[in-house]
Amino acid sequence: MQNSRFPRDGLAKVQAELGVIPDGAAAEIRRKSNYDLDAMKREMDRTSRPIVPLLRAIKDVCEGDAGEYVHWGATTQDIMDAGTVLQIREALDEIEPNLRKMIKPQQT
Repeated sequence: MQNSRFPRDGLAKVQAELGVIPDGAAAEIRRKSNYDLDAMKREMDRTSRPIVPLLRAIKDVCEGDAGEYVHWGATTQDIMDAGTVLQIREALDEIEPNLRKMIKPQQT
């Protein structure tokens, strides 16, 4: 779930720029990453859902009402899809250079 932070960060940043959520809330959301992973895991096991426990964990560590704005207006599927794309992009960054090295000798 490490990449789930990136859709959250980007979403909060853009929403603040557009005036959808308060700037302070966006900054607080983006600043927090010290979640209780054990509690998240227990909740994920209990609910069979990955995003709701994540939202609760972020809300728990955010100061003031900033946690209320986490993933504001985005569905769980939106966040899962964005996280999947980021994981694919990250994997491609590792795979592509090696694949190019493997293909290059074959072309001679």
